[in-house]
Amino acid sequence: MNRTNIAIVVLAVAVLIAVGNAQTNRAQVATGPVGRYQIVAGEHMQTGSSEPAKDVFRIDTVTGLTVVYIYGIGPDGKFSDRWNPIAEK
Repeated sequence: MNRTNIAIVVLAVAVLIAVGNAQTNRAQVATGPVGRYQIVAGEHMQTGSSEPAKDVFRIDTVTGLTVVYIYGIGPDGKFSDRWNPIAEK
C-alpha cells in the first residue's frame, strides 16, 4: 500500500468513528418517560342531560388519574380553562 491508500483508509476509519459517536450521543438525549399522558376525545353522559357531552380527557398512564379539559367565560367575563379531575364512583 502506498501513502495515499493508507491516508484514505485512516480517513475512512475516522469518519466511521465520528458517525458512530454522533449516533450514540443522540440516543442519550431522552429526558423523561415518553407517553406518560394520553389525550383522548370522548363522549360521556352528564347528570341531568339526555345527550352525551363531548370532551377532551387526559389520562396519566402511571397513576391512572383522569382529568377533563374545561373552558368557558367566567362570571367576571374573562376566559378561563383548566384540567379538572374526574370524580371516582
